[in-house]
Amino acid sequence: MKKLIIYTLLIFFLAVSLLGIVIAYKQLFSISYFERTALVAISAGILGSVVYMTRGFYQSLAEKNDENKMFDFNRWVWWYLCRPIMGAIIGLILFIIIYLAFDLDQTNKNILAIFLLSFLSGYNFHEFMEKRITKKIEI
Repeated sequence: MKKLIIYTLLIFFLAVSLLGIVIAYKQLFSISYFERTALVAISAGILGSVVYMTRGFYQSLAEKNDENKMFDFNRWVWWYLCRPIMGAIIGLILFIIIYLAFDLDQTNKNILAIFLLSFLSGYNFHEFMEKRITKKIEI
């Protein structure tokens, strides 16, 4: 039952990210280029984090023989809840940095580039933060 909850969370965040991309692509609410691109970056960050979480989820299901690697719902549920939110925030921050640093033309090519960078930042955020947290500070 607990694994079903995690699976449902993955499907929910996947649907939210894909809905954001469709809304931005179709311009359903007649939003500006800035808002559309920001929505694409947020959705791509969520999508990248969901892809990474899905990878971790199926690996934890496959490793049933090792007691140290068994899936512990109470330990991981917060990761599955917070990770897409962090992916969305990192995607938005990356978009703002790119938007402020470069004067980009309003083209679909630039939206695609921001999508790819936000996806990668959402996907790779775990390793980036893990290296920063575990790095020892020497005096």
